[in-house]
Amino acid sequence: MEQYGITPGKKCYEALKWLKEPCPECIVLKTFEDGETRSQEQDRIQEDGNQISFIATCSPVRDGNGVIISVVEVLHDITERKQAEDEIGKLNEELEQRVAERTAELEEKNAELERMNKLFVGRELRMKELKEEIKRLKG
Repeated sequence: MEQYGITPGKKCYEALKWLKEPCPECIVLKTFEDGETRSQEQDRIQEDGNQISFIATCSPVRDGNGVIISVVEVLHDITERKQAEDEIGKLNEELEQRVAERTAELEEKNAELERMNKLFVGRELRMKELKEEIKRLKG
């Protein structure tokens, strides 16, 4: 808990989000209500201003009669994974932009080559016509 800057004895909403009451999407309260184990990805700004990301998992603790007496909340730090995912996203965007630019360049070059090809083919046809005309005039 110390790695997250959490003071033992505080409720998660106080320690993690500096709130005075539980979050509307509080998975601890939902686990108390229905006994279901659940996980939720969350972000937190620490007192030093750094953002951390973690997965909070809540599981019910039951007594011998199956009555929920507590909830255990475990935090798993996924900050590095989230940063890597963000970096991959940025790199993918850059790559897509490069591909789009290169595709546009290639399409432009292809159009230019097609224009040149039409000019050369037209020129060759005209030269053939002229050679035939010369032949006809000579002979």
